[in-house]
Amino acid sequence: MKPQNSHQQPKSIIVGIATTLTALAAVFVITACSPNSSTETSKSNKSSSDTTSTKIVCKNCGVVLSVREIEVEGQGSGVGAVAGGVVGGLLGNQVGNGSGRDLATVAGVVGGAIAGNQIEKSSKKTKRYDIAVKMNSGEERIIHQAALPTVGKGDKIEIENNVIVKK
Repeated sequence: MKPQNSHQQPKSIIVGIATTLTALAAVFVITACSPNSSTETSKSNKSSSDTTSTKIVCKNCGVVLSVREIEVEGQGSGVGAVAGGVVGGLLGNQVGNGSGRDLATVAGVVGGAIAGNQIEKSSKKTKRYDIAVKMNSGEERIIHQAALPTVGKGDKIEIENNVIVKK
């Protein structure tokens, strides 16, 4: 074997490096000019996400279909029945003599208790408002509200914490 000339070794290293750099430059140029380059792809991804973000729909929004006032009967606590029974018994005791008086007293107690209970219930009667809403999703919901609503049929609304807010 012939020993290699020490001057030829650096030349072959330089040629190898130059060849490698030329090949890398060619790959870079080809990739940069390619229609499917990463820059182009990210641009198209950006434009598709931009169109998606414009389609965001309010999930808690809708349109009022109707507003109904509902009367809710109050609950009797028994105070009205007792007071009515006492008053009815006193009035019934004023009628008749003997067994007729006893019968009138019992009828007064029963009648007074029934009347007293009804009076107590009607005095505790309240109002509630049922608001029918067609949500943007197509779902229909009924929202129950104690206060007089500030919205009417056809109003655009948003529901925040189960409270209707006019938009």
